Amino acid sequence: MPRYDVAVIGSGPGGYVAAVRAARLGLKVCVVEQGELGGTCLQVGCIPTKAMIRSAEVFHLATHASDFGVQAADVSVDWPALMARKDKVVGLLTRGVGGLFKKHGIDVAAGRGRLTAPDRIEVTAADGEGSEVAADHIIVATGSAPAAVPAFPFDGTHILSSDEVTRLDRCPSSILVVGGGYIGCEFACFFAELGVKVTVVEMLDHLLTNMDADLARFALRTLKKAKVDVRLGTQVTAIEASEVGVTATFEKGDPVEAEVALVSVGRRCLSDDLGLAEVGVEVDDRGSVVIDDACRTSVPTIYAIGDVTGKMALAHVASRQGVIAAEAVAGQAHARIDYGKIPAAVFLHPELATVGMTEADARAAHEHVKVVSCPQQILGRDQAEGDPGGFIKIVADESTGEILGVHIAGHRASDLIHEAALAMTSELLVDDFAMAVHAHPTFSEGFLEAAELWLDRAIHVG
Repeated sequence: MPRYDVAVIGSGPGGYVAAVRAARLGLKVCVVEQGELGGTCLQVGCIPTKAMIRSAEVFHLATHASDFGVQAADVSVDWPALMARKDKVVGLLTRGVGGLFKKHGIDVAAGRGRLTAPDRIEVTAADGEGSEVAADHIIVATGSAPAAVPAFPFDGTHILSSDEVTRLDRCPSSILVVGGGYIGCEFACFFAELGVKVTVVEMLDHLLTNMDADLARFALRTLKKAKVDVRLGTQVTAIEASEVGVTATFEKGDPVEAEVALVSVGRRCLSDDLGLAEVGVEVDDRGSVVIDDACRTSVPTIYAIGDVTGKMALAHVASRQGVIAAEAVAGQAHARIDYGKIPAAVFLHPELATVGMTEADARAAHEHVKVVSCPQQILGRDQAEGDPGGFIKIVADESTGEILGVHIAGHRASDLIHEAALAMTSELLVDDFAMAVHAHPTFSEGFLEAAELWLDRAIHVG
């Protein structure tokens, strides 16, 4: 039986990063993976969805080409080609992870991993054959999966999870999206831009729970502009599937018929049947593995990172935790993660992005809060790009200038948010935003304009 310094269960954005970092620190590493390298993010999550969304954006741009003085006739969607492009992107990045493993001498044990001791992993291959891996330290990086609703479980044909939507063999003529979180909103926007009839049903009275209220309202306007039928405060009571599609009924309101239904009501930690309890690893009542600042569990030789920890279900959080765990295993000092300063984005058209406190949370926690919202349409670059709209919102302590949160809607929001994340991590003030010269014409000028507006000395905003 081979023995390693560290074995990682799972090769997603947390697992593979932890493995590579550990190998670069001179440790002998093995990764246990039952599927393709890259995990959910690369295979059915972040990457394939963004490739699909990009295709929808191109189609939208082509159908509006005349707005830019360009004539494009007979524009249509080639679904097989769209999905083939997605698969090409995924394949390229999957091979990239494999190349990193090869370069750094990381072994891969193919199969499902289960802890049998604080230093042992039982690996069961797809054909049922078993083997064992021994390691001085183990990092659990098994991720999460779409949460199912018992009343209308996934059937892989008409009632789909987000994983299954990324593998559809045809573009449906209509789709019902159950859940108004970021996954549901992204797919709703994607299909609407392709001309699909879309209905979104959310049991709460707003979209995008936990995001700033202004971003949630912007998302609602975006979907309605795309002709999505959004039903808030609506509880689904049943979804019946037939040979031709689905029919959904609700506590109130008319039923909805669609070719397929996407159920996106959250995700669940993949901590079941891993042998965690048997080896003494503490798991909370949500199934999340409990960790300390070094990502160490209640068992000193076992660490956990990513979605399975229940901290923040974001790929970049998993990656950062992977680095921290690998460095801790190697005996190195490590930085802590400030989970209150983690950026996040929702890939609608246009995008949304956020970091830090919402306005409501900031006002609840601080006595003196000043909030400004600078419209992106004042920017020359925004007008030149077309389809103007959106804003940069700064939430800051009025007495000190401390930046408490930044929320962006508009072009390139997912990229712009990192200026705010860096500023907050570096404990910069609103004045520092204003002091930094921003190139013209760029979207980043919005930060300068918003900071000047917060300081009551704006030039372009009345």
